[in-house]
Amino acid sequence: MQFSTTPSPAELREASRLLRPPNFWLKFLGASWYATLLAVIALGVIVVAIVGHRQLNWTSVAILLGLAVFSFGIAWTRWRDRVEKGMAAALPGAGTRTLDPTGIRSTLVNGVTSFAPWSSYGKWIEGKSVFIVTGTGQPLILPLGDNSPDMVRGLLQSQIRPGPTAPGSIG
Repeated sequence: MQFSTTPSPAELREASRLLRPPNFWLKFLGASWYATLLAVIALGVIVVAIVGHRQLNWTSVAILLGLAVFSFGIAWTRWRDRVEKGMAAALPGAGTRTLDPTGIRSTLVNGVTSFAPWSSYGKWIEGKSVFIVTGTGQPLILPLGDNSPDMVRGLLQSQIRPGPTAPGSIG
């Protein structure tokens, strides 16, 4: 079973989504603290106005929420670009990966080959268009391409123990 070593941008986005840690959103909110603070202030003003039966200045609240959304958008775009550039830089280059009964063989177009036995991998994650195999080194992205997901899943289940993790987590 052969796979390309160069996933498409959509496959890279899916792989980055699948490799996010479980506490990603908490870290993201903390890293974009300015936007989080604006959103909390706006929501606090709304709650205080409702509880105190006061007239609310919706224009001010809308401006605060708009600034928060704009700030979150900028933070999200910067994070996504940084992750995609990092993942693209970690890719080995054009070539193929072959899954066989002994492990995973990678062959690049420049002739460089590598091999990793199944024992060096501990987990795998299934996405819609990619499988990710994790272990002692960098995670391997296996774009499905023309391969059947059922065949890939069967091979990974038979070779890697303890089996798949829940989608979106590697823990």
